[in-house]
This record gives sequence, C-alpha cells and structure tokens, in this order.
Amino acid sequence: MRLTRIVPTLLRLPRERAVALPLAGQSAAAVPLTVLLVQLETDAGVAGIGFGCVVGSGRAMVAAIEDDLAPRLAGEDPLLHERLGAMVRSIDGAAYAFIDIALWDLKARAAGLPLWRLLGGLRDRAKVFSAEAGSASLNTADTIALGRAALARGIKGVRIGVPGIDPEADSQKILAVRDALGEDIWFAVSVAERYDYETALPMGRFIEEEVGADWFEDPLADGDVTSYSRLSSRIDTPLAVGANYTSTDQFVRMLESGTRAILRPDVLNVGGITPWLKIAALAELNHRPVVPHLLPEVGVHLACGLPGVQAAEFVPWLDPLFVEPLAIENGSLVPPIKPGLGLEPIPEALTRYGIEH
Repeated sequence: MRLTRIVPTLLRLPRERAVALPLAGQSAAAVPLTVLLVQLETDAGVAGIGFGCVVGSGRAMVAAIEDDLAPRLAGEDPLLHERLGAMVRSIDGAAYAFIDIALWDLKARAAGLPLWRLLGGLRDRAKVFSAEAGSASLNTADTIALGRAALARGIKGVRIGVPGIDPEADSQKILAVRDALGEDIWFAVSVAERYDYETALPMGRFIEEEVGADWFEDPLADGDVTSYSRLSSRIDTPLAVGANYTSTDQFVRMLESGTRAILRPDVLNVGGITPWLKIAALAELNHRPVVPHLLPEVGVHLACGLPGVQAAEFVPWLDPLFVEPLAIENGSLVPPIKPGLGLEPIPEALTRYGIEH
C-alpha cells in the first residue's frame, strides 16, 4: 500500500460566542473557527483523515503540506508512521500533526478496527467534561449558560476559564459559576498561564478551600517549572499543565521536577498522535495521569484505548463537519465503533464551509 494523494482543505465554521481571550482594549468577538482537514488516499483504496482548529488563516500550513510534505511522502507506505515522521517532521511539525492523525486513522481502517481498540481497547467509554465554558473571554452569565447546557446533555463536569488579570474579579466569577452549577459536579479552573507564583498560591488555596475545584489548570507560565513544583507542594488541589507544550522534552522537565500535576498534551501542539502516545507512556511510568486537551474526536480514542488517561475533554465545535458526531451516553463519551476514527466528513459541509486557500 502506497500514499497517492494528500489533500488539505481549509474550512471556516461560524461561532456564536468567542473562544479566545481578546487583546487588551478589544471586545470579545465571535470569530469563526478555522479548521484544517487533511485527507490521505492510497493505491489500495484505504483512506484516512486528520483535522483540527488552527490559529490564523491556515494558509501557511496548507502551503507546507502541498509544497513540502506531500511530495516527500508520495509513494511511501502509510503504515510506517515512525519512518514518515522521521522523514518530514522537522520540515513543519505543526502541519505534519494533521498528517500524523490521518495516518493513524488510515492504519486503524486498514486493520478494520476503531482506533481505540487498535491502541489497546481498555474501556468502551470515557469519562468526559465540557470545555465549552473554558474561554476566559466569556462573561459570568455566558459561562453559567454554557455550563448548564453541558450538564443538561448529561456531562457531569465543567472546566471554566478566568482572565487572570484581576484576582478579585477572577474569584467572583469562579464563585458565581460554582454556586450556579452546584457543588456536586466535577469542576476545574483554568487561568491560561497569567499568574505569577505570588498570585497563584493564594488563588490555589482559595479554589481549594472555598470552591473545592478538582484541578487548577495552567496558573503559571509554561517554562516556570520551579514555581510549578513549589506550588504543587503547597496546595492539595492537583495542577493541570501542558496544553501549550510543543515538545516531549517539556513534559520530561515537568515530570523530573516532581510537580504533582495532570498532564494535558494537545495532539496538534505536540505533533500528532505518535508523539502524544510517547508522552502518555512517560506519564504512566512516572505515575502521573493524562487528559488530552480538546479535540474530543481524537481524545475519546486515547481515553478509551490507554491506561492512565483519565478522561476526554468535550467541545462540539467540529460536529457540523461529520455524518455521525460523537455521542454522550449516561455522562460518558462513547467512542465510534467504525474503523479508524469512525468519522466521515459530510460532503455538503465541506462545500458550505470550505474556503479558498
């Protein structure tokens, strides 16, 4: 079996609410999501897809795939994912991440198995929490509304975000949301790396003693491993780190520091499923739990296939693209039973949302 075509497609999905923190002085506009879909084709008729949201226009990634990656991968065996990664990952690791996801989808399809079973098939459903209310730019009322909507569809946990600029305002938002959603749900707070240690410590104690949060995510700058270690030794609430890490070495340094934290590797940021699996193996060896960041269409397979992966994070952002989006049953995220990632793009959606690149 040989790769014959690698086709990148840019899509723009409308959004009702902002999903990122606005720049200072700007309002929180509902900017559409830019999505890159990469389709692999082979001479054996087996195909694979990789996808995810991108920052900016996405045109640079398309150019990298079309001009640099696809010509080098043409004619190669798609089952040899380590070989292919070694060949081209250094050219553009961010763009290659989408291809790597597609390679694993193709590999599982060729095996006739859903990816979660190919990875080990540890469980047939995953614990799930919602990140729809995770944007720090959402006001308190919108955060509560999104949290309630998630709970109404059966999800039993919610991660919210705070701006991290004014600790007093952050505290008020956290308490208001916690009171509105109730104390019996799983609840996490994300700060997007905006606190220094002197602020993170009292805020960590506040969410531990007054809020009862289940984890405190990204309170400090990614590279401040020493402060993370100090903070984890002085509060009982677990930290969650790594959503913005782009290399395995960053996770190694955090593990070596002894920081008591849940690792949150993002499949796209770390370069695809292949490096993500290596990070999960490191975490297991160091007895640290892992929870994939966003992209639940992939995260559910990781959470169901591997030990040590505690849950999947849910957002419905890509639901309009697929014939059968992910299902939530009895508070759990259920993985597809079809081979590969179990997802097929809707042709009409690709036409409706596709943009020229």
